[in-house]
Amino acid sequence: WTERLREAASNNNTHALRDVLNHFDSILKTKKFSFSNDEEVVRGLMTKLIHQFCEDWSGEVKKQNVMRT
Repeated sequence: WTERLREAASNNNTHALRDVLNHFDSILKTKKFSFSNDEEVVRGLMTKLIHQFCEDWSGEVKKQNVMRT
């Protein structure tokens, strides 16, 4: 997932990012969670991440580079 997200985001391809999110969502629907609310939480976190990437990929890259040092 990480590589697919990075590739789509680094190319500023919001369509590809949304495809990754849709694919993730289809896989997520096949999973079982201990608590019924957890699926919703995971979906929300992934959706938020995709939206962040779509809005400001260059800012995300800078943030990751700072955190890496």
